Amino acid sequence: MDPHFFDISVAVSHTLKTVRVRKHGVVWVRAGSKGIITPQRAKGQLLVQAGGLCLLAAGHQWDVSNHIGPSGRYAASVWTIPDAVADAFVNHYPALAGQPPLNGFATTTAPDDWAQTWERAQRAGDPGHSASAVHRGVELLLTLAEQRLVFPSRVQLSWTDRVTNLISQSPHADWSVDTLAQHFLLSGSTLRQRLQEESSNVTACLQEVRLELGLSLLQSTDIPVGQISQRCGYESHSRFTAAFRNRFGLSPSSVRIADAAQARPRKSALAQESSANG
Repeated sequence: MDPHFFDISVAVSHTLKTVRVRKHGVVWVRAGSKGIITPQRAKGQLLVQAGGLCLLAAGHQWDVSNHIGPSGRYAASVWTIPDAVADAFVNHYPALAGQPPLNGFATTTAPDDWAQTWERAQRAGDPGHSASAVHRGVELLLTLAEQRLVFPSRVQLSWTDRVTNLISQSPHADWSVDTLAQHFLLSGSTLRQRLQEESSNVTACLQEVRLELGLSLLQSTDIPVGQISQRCGYESHSRFTAAFRNRFGLSPSSVRIADAAQARPRKSALAQESSANG
């Protein structure tokens, strides 16, 4: 299975503030609805209902809300687009890739053959190790391009993004300025200066990556919150909770089901939601 695919399933509606998108991605809402709140929609939010796709371009951030549906759950499948797939699409289909790109985000209804195309790409494996997996990923981008939905070309990463991408490979490691600088063949003082020029620092990058990991684990696994805090490098559950609340505007437990007895099997929830919408 391709690690760039993962599922989200929660039974509590919630809103997350300033969620930053670090890689181009597609969210396929399977149950409930997803809301995107942008400065242009300060008095409301754009809702993507079950069966809809939400395309999110890297380098942007919004407040995001996930709303449970009639089945009592919000569920979505997510694909973060690997660089190998994005590059192959541009190289093999320059005319399609040259269409005006989406501005931050876009929404559409999943095409008739979307489920089959998605499943083939998901089963193909990691595009970093398989040419056939790259091909399957490109098929997804082609399907979107046929609807005039094209992601922006990759741009030069900021030093903040380079550092956060490196930290994300091992969020719980004991990262320091000097350790990170060695990976970029820089001195610690040079890396520190380059981050300062972007109003950032290693501590902020480290916290951002760890909290984003925590959010992902809360939404896509049943791992207890205490264990998640440890995986994210926090020795104290309370410190993780305080940092998470400060970053996303709600506590980790608010993302989870208040009463485990209310949880329903995910397949059952999706089946009920499908019936409700069709």
